[in-house]
Amino acid sequence: MATTYYVDHQYGSGGDGSEGSPYDNVNDITLVDGDTVLFKRGSVHDVTWAWIITVPNITVDAYGDESMPRPVWDNTGGTGSRSLHIQAGNFSISNMHIKSCSANTGNTKGIEVYSNVVGLTVRNCKFEGQANTANGVFYAIDSGASFPLQITDNEVVGAGVGFWFRNTSAVAGERLLSSTTPSYISRNILHNWSFADSHDGTGDGIGFSNVNNEESDMNYLLTVSDNVINGWSENGIDLKCVSKVICERNILDSVASVARTGSTGTSGITLGAGSGTGYVGGHSQIIRNNVLRNIQGVSGDTTNEFTAISSRGASDCDIYNNILIDIQHSFSVFVANENDGNRFYNNTIIRDIGGTDGTNDFYVIRADGANNVLKIYNNVFIDCASTDTFVSGDSGELEYGYNCFDQTYDFVSGTGTLTNSGSNVVADPLLDDNYYPTQNSPCIGAGTVLISDKDAYGRYNMTDGNHIGAVWPEEEMTITRRQF
Repeated sequence: MATTYYVDHQYGSGGDGSEGSPYDNVNDITLVDGDTVLFKRGSVHDVTWAWIITVPNITVDAYGDESMPRPVWDNTGGTGSRSLHIQAGNFSISNMHIKSCSANTGNTKGIEVYSNVVGLTVRNCKFEGQANTANGVFYAIDSGASFPLQITDNEVVGAGVGFWFRNTSAVAGERLLSSTTPSYISRNILHNWSFADSHDGTGDGIGFSNVNNEESDMNYLLTVSDNVINGWSENGIDLKCVSKVICERNILDSVASVARTGSTGTSGITLGAGSGTGYVGGHSQIIRNNVLRNIQGVSGDTTNEFTAISSRGASDCDIYNNILIDIQHSFSVFVANENDGNRFYNNTIIRDIGGTDGTNDFYVIRADGANNVLKIYNNVFIDCASTDTFVSGDSGELEYGYNCFDQTYDFVSGTGTLTNSGSNVVADPLLDDNYYPTQNSPCIGAGTVLISDKDAYGRYNMTDGNHIGAVWPEEEMTITRRQF
């Protein structure tokens, strides 16, 4: 029979696990399927070991005065690689504050989830990673795993990776989300971590990878949305090796890329890693209604290529209605490489501050590689100071039209094909303080509709109307930025 246990480390030994007489630690509890463990708000549980969950359907939550802070699972004195180790399915944890093992200089995790676990909920928790390679949540997804995944309303503070999902034995094109239940990584805050060579050589805010570097199909059942990410060393949101993911309404704000050992490029949002890197790109991603602001690459860095949004190796992706502001020392605002059929439309780009590092030129938009067709339509470009604004090089094909440029920019075909479809506007776009076209803007009615119908999952691939710039659907016009 399932039981609810109460735990309060400050209560002292001798309790029976009831609310009036709580246990003082979880070592007194032998869990069975369906049990619930409640920690008292305001309590601190100092441990130097990992709590290992080996039975399914376990719920961990808080109880007591809601004005008190979350219960703290304090493992800063531990030397292990994890604070909680989940080895059975349908695990749910809410309202906890987990401090990772600072004494371990290796790869530490707040929560590590075994590859055979199906079903995970992490809600309203705070993760602090004092170690240089700390992860908030590390989920080793098994081949063909079916899970509803709910990672929502959490805060991650410290170095390394916020949330990392790694397929341990992928087969190309395999569906990981065979459940019909939608999964979400949403409304999380990830901030204030420093550079780290983190798990799998990354320092991502939210990241995916496959051990065999094969592509995994998420079947549009996974949404990464409404997250605020501040600071990373590799990618803010890393979607390489996964396909059919919705990435929307995220804010990447005041972030800086840091050159790191073995890195060949960093991105705000990456959809693929290109050839020669050991990773494949995903396909059919929808990247929409995101804000990337105050993004900085590495000044004078001759090794790393920083890109605000990168689709290297990805194909058939729709990147639209994003606002990109103050992109500094970047290789490009958007680069497509060795892929086919990507569409970049109805975005607003303001102040792309390019330049040169002595080795690489910097661009706003670049299409490289054979079989690469990149379509650039309905975008606004303001104060983009790169050396060559649009480049189609290395056999790439770049097609552009119906864009608004605040001034005349350079268009370079290189060894590829550059096609001007016409109807571009060179004029002040007359945007308001929210970067929307004002009533007299030349962007109103000057665009073209590329995709007007809903997709098979009932989602719009395109805004209604034919305006230029990031004009969001009415229900998505306001992003609520949660304060750090």
